[in-house]
Amino acid sequence: MKLSFKNGKNTFEMASIIEDDPNFLHTGDSFVTLKVVSNRFKGETQSWVAKKAFANFTKHLKNLDKAHKGTVPLKSKTAGELDLKIRAAEG
Repeated sequence: MKLSFKNGKNTFEMASIIEDDPNFLHTGDSFVTLKVVSNRFKGETQSWVAKKAFANFTKHLKNLDKAHKGTVPLKSKTAGELDLKIRAAEG
């Protein structure tokens, strides 16, 4: 899955890959990469997200896209590593 937003020079990019190797610790989970550029700030991170958490994220993201209201959270398996919230833009 790839997701991106752009507003002028400000960008948000997210990519994920679902681990499908049954011999791997994170089978079914998603490896997520985020890149953000906002004004003079640039950041990038990578994190594992649990299968259920990522499924809920994609489901609620579709609802946000339709309703244009609400907040969609995404948290990593490791506490404090990734805590993302996507909100509908006002206006």
